[in-house]
Amino acid sequence: MSTTSLRILDQAERLFAEQGFNETSLRAITSAAEVNIASVNYHFGSKKNLIQAVFNRYLEDFYSGYNTQISSLSVADSEVSQRQAIEAAIIAMLGTDLNVSRARRFMMLLRHAYAQQQGHLRRFIKDHYNEDYRRMIQHLAGQNLQESSKLKFYWQLQFLMGAAMFSLAEFDTLDAIADAQYHSRISTNELLDLFIPTALAILNPHVAE
Repeated sequence: MSTTSLRILDQAERLFAEQGFNETSLRAITSAAEVNIASVNYHFGSKKNLIQAVFNRYLEDFYSGYNTQISSLSVADSEVSQRQAIEAAIIAMLGTDLNVSRARRFMMLLRHAYAQQQGHLRRFIKDHYNEDYRRMIQHLAGQNLQESSKLKFYWQLQFLMGAAMFSLAEFDTLDAIADAQYHSRISTNELLDLFIPTALAILNPHVAE
């Protein structure tokens, strides 16, 4: 990828995350990237393609990281536990250095994608990452997911995604509020120690009953 296309992609990612897709014009992106509109058309073709390219950069890294973590377990797919799947997804999202910043921006982008009904993104993800997505979902669902419980699991997964999106997208604000109220900030490892059992409880509510 050329220096120009990377510069466009970086600024598009930042502005889309901060302002949303509908609110961010190509002119704002080209101004921030210090290129002209023709450069966007040349490298990406359209605003929709640019949005897809922004997501593709995250998803390539995410699914590659997730599959690497699962492979390191040296177990069959049918033996991957929900906890292992959640931990693998977290490492894939944050990186091995557990950096919240990049995951925070991706969750902001994902939140805008849901709120602004970017249907072309769902089609893009299905076309390019459907097999990886289905594999991860099977791990998260557990091996006893029956046809009759698929709708229930769908909503449990949305609850989990909602919790992750809000917690990460608004992490700086939430951390500042906690500091003001409890005079303490949380480390990434402490955050994960809280998140993992919460995620498991969302996916397995009967355990908490």
